[in-house]
Amino acid sequence: MSKDFFHCSHLLSNVSIDLKSFDSKFSVSQINESKISYELAKFQLQEGFDKQTIGYLSLLNQSLENIISQKYLFEQAQQNGLIISGMGGSILGLQAMLQFCQPDDPKHDAPRLVAIDTIDPQIINSAVCLIESKPAILNFISKSGDTLETLSAYLVLKEKYLARWEKESFKKNCCIITTTGSGYLYQEA
Repeated sequence: MSKDFFHCSHLLSNVSIDLKSFDSKFSVSQINESKISYELAKFQLQEGFDKQTIGYLSLLNQSLENIISQKYLFEQAQQNGLIISGMGGSILGLQAMLQFCQPDDPKHDAPRLVAIDTIDPQIINSAVCLIESKPAILNFISKSGDTLETLSAYLVLKEKYLARWEKESFKKNCCIITTTGSGYLYQEA
């Protein structure tokens, strides 16, 4: 067991909730349900720590090579723009960030970000325009690897990207996030 997992697991064992202060606000059955839910969640989290199956914790153990490649993608996205395609939870965070952070002034010198969660040709064309001017970073996210909208965007943008830029540039600037072993996008990754 790695030191990081042991440390997190140790912290978890010290977690407790004092439900006595809630007695006046909630019924006994509500408090008992909360205790059961809490204990179940605590057990599942502890099990994840023990089996080292909580994915984001593995970020602590990344190789230097992986960190450098992520730094490259970040720098390229700042210079040339970023196109992310996904559906639902794969894209909602980015869409919220775009609405909050993207400047209203198109002349503003900020990196261009395009979020695609549709097969709408106008939205996909905005991404095509971006990759025709600069070799933008492409990020396709699909848990199944077969989400229709994400696949449609992938196929169109890959074709346009390869028509404009070198194949090596596409390989270097394209990031696919999917479940291991499943779907078309997994095969492409």
